[in-house]
Amino acid sequence: LNGALSLSVAWYMTVKRTGLSPLAPGQKKSLLASYAMIYGALQLLKPFRVAAAIGMSKLSAEYLDMTQERFNCSRNVAIGCQ
Repeated sequence: LNGALSLSVAWYMTVKRTGLSPLAPGQKKSLLASYAMIYGALQLLKPFRVAAAIGMSKLSAEYLDMTQERFNCSRNVAIGCQ
């Protein structure tokens, strides 16, 4: 999903910048440059995404426990409710 979205955004950027489809002769370099820029930006953001996921894991576990207690149900049902 991440790769498909990156490629779609790169495609849009290429068309917007050049006015031509990336399938047109000689436009592949522009598409690859756009994709490389997006890929690089996503790689720079990855540590922040991991840190956010780790930070939210405790909150998610607390919410799961609260759901389980409030509905008086099993853990699997509480996971399904979320």
